[in-house]
Amino acid sequence: MTRPTGWGRWLRLSVAVGALALVGVALGGPASADPGPGGVDVAGQVATSPGGVLAPVSEDPVPGRVGDEVAPGPGDVLAPPEPNPVSNPLPDASRLWKFTVVGGQCLADFGKGHYTTRVETWPCVPDLDWQAWEHEIVGTYKGLPVFQLRGVDSGLCMTAGSFWGNTHVYTAGCDAEPHQLWQLLPVPGSADQRFMVSVTLQTCADLDTANQTPVIGTYVRHTVPVDRCAASPTSRWRVELWS
Repeated sequence: MTRPTGWGRWLRLSVAVGALALVGVALGGPASADPGPGGVDVAGQVATSPGGVLAPVSEDPVPGRVGDEVAPGPGDVLAPPEPNPVSNPLPDASRLWKFTVVGGQCLADFGKGHYTTRVETWPCVPDLDWQAWEHEIVGTYKGLPVFQLRGVDSGLCMTAGSFWGNTHVYTAGCDAEPHQLWQLLPVPGSADQRFMVSVTLQTCADLDTANQTPVIGTYVRHTVPVDRCAASPTSRWRVELWS
């Protein structure tokens, strides 16, 4: 069994949405989603950064208030969000998320920029099968990038408890450059908005193989190649998400 791609996936989506609409009318209300098993056991699968402890996420994430971290040193500044440079702005730009990546080396080389990301949720009924995101690096904290996510047309699948299973994040397009395959897993015993990320450098053939493995969860496809990671072929990351 393979994950639907291209027109086949959209045809499947159209049929699924139509069927859900008919069921909703017949039952007098919208279809509901299967909440799933409610999480996965990731013991032994994903490590935190060396010496790192999963600290609580700050209610007001400003420099010096991210968990137990100290205030940033010189040059570590959280810049204010910039205007959305995308020609076709994504919906609901008022909903913002920020990520702090703790540990690892590769993303710190990206610098500041804008990257468009497509998020496909499996399953995410009745929220359709995809969500559009734009994320940007808005600054650094202790030498690591801070991300802001905007334009999610429905964040329920990511934040309302129905986020479960595994997530593979990989780059769109498959050329000779190496790409990264990410696995996003909920932190055991934490709130829904806490995640750990395992990052492994992959080749194009590896990505093709991984694409044939159906994984329940959310697929995130980056449109920016991550070919700056050759110096760090394997990394372990901790990602703290706040809204």
